Amino acid sequence: MVANVGSVVERARAEAVPVVWVQHSSDNLAQGSEQWKIVPELSRDSGAPLVEKRYPASFEETTLESDLAVGRLVVVDAQTDECVRSTLHGALGRGYDATLVSDAAPRVRPKGSHSGRAVARWPRPRR
Repeated sequence: MVANVGSVVERARAEAVPVVWVQHSSDNLAQGSEQWKIVPELSRDSGAPLVEKRYPASFEETTLESDLAVGRLVVVDAQTDECVRSTLHGALGRGYDATLVSDAAPRVRPKGSHSGRAVARWPRPRR
């Protein structure tokens, strides 16, 4: 799964598409802990935005919307389906064209792991 997320991120980079990373923390997932850290297989560019969140929805009380300058999102996740569903519902409710990469979004969180989420921004399709 993590390799699929990495492939989507690499494709976005190859096409000069900005990637916004979202990282969750909570009472059960403390910032700075080993479980909280993005796995080494995924690398965030130093200039890429990092949105820190405490709720399943990535738009809830975060800077995500201000970090997005386009209307189309491609969502991948290497942790949970709850966060994916909440983020997709939030994106659609705000009028974004959102796509979930199904083989880069697990249904079950691998035990003891956390790798972060990447939201790639492609230009809005022309109509």
